[in-house]
Amino acid sequence: MNRMSLAALSIQTSAEFALPPDTHIQSDADEGPAGELKYRIWHELGSRLQGDGRCLIYNHPALVSASGILIVTGLDSDYALRVPQDVLDWAIEAAVRAQGEHARESQAVVQSRLGPDWLIGAYLDHEIAWCRQMFKATY
Repeated sequence: MNRMSLAALSIQTSAEFALPPDTHIQSDADEGPAGELKYRIWHELGSRLQGDGRCLIYNHPALVSASGILIVTGLDSDYALRVPQDVLDWAIEAAVRAQGEHARESQAVVQSRLGPDWLIGAYLDHEIAWCRQMFKATY
């Protein structure tokens, strides 16, 4: 389930594969877009899950289920999350409405690289429920 997404992420960096979140401390990591992504992934999405799935995957903040399935990952300037198949089409349309029509092309790129069940994050309230559902399903 992770093969395609991890292969795509590994191409972007030569950083270590997976580290606990407290092993990577840089003063500039909490500023600007990188800090906003970390906050969204680890605090807004991750704090609402059962258990602590926070980690760094190839230097990107991520959430991983207890069984090791990648649920959310930071990208260079965005984040992506796995979305349950039954809401995927609706989720894509909601993200496009929130981000503009240009997001449709970006969404296609993310799905081609990470897998068909991935969505570019759009800071939607529904993302919390989708993460919970995916986390529970892969626990």
